[in-house]
Amino acid sequence: MTESIHQTLAQHLAVLQVALEQAGIWQCEEPSEEALASQQPFCVDTMGFEQWLRYVFVHRFTLMVEHQLPLPSECAVAPMAEEAFNQLPLTASARTAVVEALNAIDQLVSTSKH
Repeated sequence: MTESIHQTLAQHLAVLQVALEQAGIWQCEEPSEEALASQQPFCVDTMGFEQWLRYVFVHRFTLMVEHQLPLPSECAVAPMAEEAFNQLPLTASARTAVVEALNAIDQLVSTSKH
């Protein structure tokens, strides 16, 4: 894994954070330790998708970047975001910005050589 992949991922995570902030969903409530311990995909049984994005997805990928850890072999979060954000009162442009940021991360991770 080259450092440039981690640098690119860090840039994509920064874009995602800005998109979430502009959509008004970055400042979501921090989940409890019990909620974070969920075994369900996206912690759907214990938290909202926006919470999962901030406190699980962004957190884990940030740690991978900071410590130059191996990335997963694939990532496909954007389709879940499209579905989940249809349930939130977001503008179309805000939803699109978040989904595009996640698509960039999905593509980077899924196409990088491990």
